[in-house]
Amino acid sequence: MVKWIAFIALFFVDLSTKHLAFEQISIEEKLEVFPGLYFHLAKNYGLGFGLAQGWNQWILIPNFLILGFVLYQFLKKNEPKKVWTLILAGGLANCYDRFYLGYVRDFILISCKGLSWPVFNLADTYIFIAFIFLLIGIKSEHSADQKIKIHQEGEKSHESNRY
Repeated sequence: MVKWIAFIALFFVDLSTKHLAFEQISIEEKLEVFPGLYFHLAKNYGLGFGLAQGWNQWILIPNFLILGFVLYQFLKKNEPKKVWTLILAGGLANCYDRFYLGYVRDFILISCKGLSWPVFNLADTYIFIAFIFLLIGIKSEHSADQKIKIHQEGEKSHESNRY
């Protein structure tokens, strides 16, 4: 039940912040929140980092396939729910924009000393954080597998020394 509440909350927080940003800020504005963080509107007609601009209708197909896999993982009982909740909420929120508006609404800009990260939104942040968690989980899982293997080899070596 908690995963569904978290999913719905994250989904609507993303859509609400996008709506609020696009209602309150003009497309030309760049509002400084604090040094290095700005609100600046961008309509993304492609993928992240400006890739595949103008391919919006073709991007929806793989998006829905990937979200189908993520939904499957989200519904499985033995999977870590936080990661899949973040990916599902972020992915569906951006798909909602892409499907109903024809573009994804981005409004967060990080810029410091002339270097800028591409404009993004909260849904992108959810997905990014989830992938970091997945990478950490894969690394720790690999590390745990290595420890088990070393332990098993040690036990085999110990048993062969008995005879």
